[in-house]
Amino acid sequence: MKVHGLFFEELLRFVRSRWDLSTEKKMLSLSGLSHRQYTSKRYYDDEEMVILLLNLSRLVGRSVSSILLEYGEYIVPSYYSRYEKFFSRYETLFEFLKSFEMTTHRQIRAHTQGNPPEIRFLGIENEDTIVISYYSERQLCDLAKGMLKGFARLFKEKIDVSEGQCLHKGASYCKLIIKRLEHTDKKVIEGNVSIR
Repeated sequence: MKVHGLFFEELLRFVRSRWDLSTEKKMLSLSGLSHRQYTSKRYYDDEEMVILLLNLSRLVGRSVSSILLEYGEYIVPSYYSRYEKFFSRYETLFEFLKSFEMTTHRQIRAHTQGNPPEIRFLGIENEDTIVISYYSERQLCDLAKGMLKGFARLFKEKIDVSEGQCLHKGASYCKLIIKRLEHTDKKVIEGNVSIR
């Protein structure tokens, strides 16, 4: 399977920002990818992303899960800049997520060659809690949870994300329960975004 180069470019930026250039170089070297020049104009094998994450985990002494959570939140400003027009019509995170797969993600899929995950709205538990499903053959649910927290920050909201079920535990999809902890009436951030 292929992964959009944006995710590789941003991973390298994340490593430089969170740790340093030396860690980035060691990660690439240990992965046998020192020669690789990642660009958002191309797609790359997802095995390369797995190898990079495993070696980063060894280098910094953190689990891949915790790295993906932090990286997911980190990547959102770049994702927003690339797909800003799909965000601006929504006033709240929950509005955005309710129609994400049927509108935003469908249009993003039409413009990409990779295999984006499926994210579907499952229902409302109460005014501050909604449930969505996440499915991907890559099973990067921690990346999705991190991105959800990043999306919440775009909408000036704070959330907690828990799992009702998980692909890693044999479920057919991840059931993500999103609880809004805090919100304002402010609309999604306009123009350039930086939440790093």
